[in-house]
Amino acid sequence: MRRWCVQFLCLWWLVSAAGTSVAESEAPVSWIDQSHQSILSSTQETAQWFDQFFGDRRDKDEAARMKTRITLGWEPNNNSWNDPYVRIRVKVKLPQLDRRFDLLLSNEEDDDYNLLPLESNRPGENDNDNNDFNAALRWIQRFNTREAIDFRIGLRSGPNIYARGRHRRQHNLTKCVKLQLTATLFLDSKEGNGGRLLNEFDYLVSDNGIIRFSARGEYTSKSNGLEWRGGLSYTHRLAQQGAVATGFYLSGETDSEDNVDHYSISSRWRNQFWKPYLFYEVEPFVDWSAPDDYHSNSGVLLRLVMVIGD
Repeated sequence: MRRWCVQFLCLWWLVSAAGTSVAESEAPVSWIDQSHQSILSSTQETAQWFDQFFGDRRDKDEAARMKTRITLGWEPNNNSWNDPYVRIRVKVKLPQLDRRFDLLLSNEEDDDYNLLPLESNRPGENDNDNNDFNAALRWIQRFNTREAIDFRIGLRSGPNIYARGRHRRQHNLTKCVKLQLTATLFLDSKEGNGGRLLNEFDYLVSDNGIIRFSARGEYTSKSNGLEWRGGLSYTHRLAQQGAVATGFYLSGETDSEDNVDHYSISSRWRNQFWKPYLFYEVEPFVDWSAPDDYHSNSGVLLRLVMVIGD
């Protein structure tokens, strides 16, 4: 464990030190810029090569694009000192397929789908032992500022096959109040067939601050009752490159012995640093869960994120 800690801290120090050394405008191109550009060129070439199977190679009106997000994280808490983990997400735009298809790849089991929009995805103690994989093809039937309809078919570790159809509708009640409803129907070989409804109520406090109340209900053919999740959060933009999101979240199931299975409080600080494509996140949290008899588990989640592509 100590070896992983030392590696994580050394990587953080090298990134910070290198950023200081290239601060001058006339400094040579840094190693990280060269690496970033090399990966960017390779990923875009791969995306265009893949997209050519679906159209005319001479069609250059819109080239395929790939966006990659690489996250290095570490989550020490008072129950365990988890090892650092790496998460990779890839999204490929495929214009040859009627300019409506995305190819999505990641080495995690799409956990963000099971969370509320501003809720943080924190790996469990044994998460690093799983070689999760998730690949999906998404068809965007309609997308604008008021409404979005998309369909997705995918394959995840297991193997498990799933298909989802989603309809999102936004209602601007006043200049400061917005309501967004998202309905989803899905077929899933692991979770069963079912549907969910997500409600998001936003109140604009100021130009830099938003209060959001979120509530979600889900029913599947394999669940004992209605699974629900709720949260109240406040997001404040500190500057163009930074923001803080603080929230209280709880979840449960109607047929569970406990009214609420899990409580969580967290505050996530995200900021851009050194390069336009580098970000860091610091998130202290406290959890209470039914399996632990609601004993508090506090810790901090550290992330270093690199974004490659538009």
